[in-house]
Amino acid sequence: MNHFNETWDISKGYFKCYIPYNAQSRAFTCNGGNNHILKYRNINNPLYPDINIVMNNTLQFDIIGVTEYFDASICLFMDKLYHHLDKECLDICKNKTIHIKNKKNNDNDDEYKPNFYEKHNVPEHSIKDLTPSIINKIERLTRIDNELYKTLVERFLSEIKIIETKYQTSLICDK
Repeated sequence: MNHFNETWDISKGYFKCYIPYNAQSRAFTCNGGNNHILKYRNINNPLYPDINIVMNNTLQFDIIGVTEYFDASICLFMDKLYHHLDKECLDICKNKTIHIKNKKNNDNDDEYKPNFYEKHNVPEHSIKDLTPSIINKIERLTRIDNELYKTLVERFLSEIKIIETKYQTSLICDK
């Protein structure tokens, strides 16, 4: 976090190929090439892309999933792709876990993969472990991403509400 402080610019170098400034929003402004590299952006300030351009580009996506609502995201995808929900989605709040159905070798046998959480060899941690100073730095680096996230979650929840009504079921369950 300290490397990417208020005085950071491209001449001070990357963290490997990673630049944390509004990384998700920058991905929605990429014109080709590696979305981490700033030279592929045709915008005035690649670290702080125009939120209007970012939002307009998100409209090109038929489906937006949300990690915190992974199972409901899979169900939304199923409805958009197949125009129906299978029993697991219809009973999602009873089952608590959706299994992803994958075709195996183009035959009729299905393989079910349970949801999993990838830890990337990172020790257990919590936002409660972060100091106010670090939280402020994160907020500064992700200001536009935060706007993007809030807007896309609203869109997602609106779409979920539509298919919940359509199928008379709940896809967002109480924890």
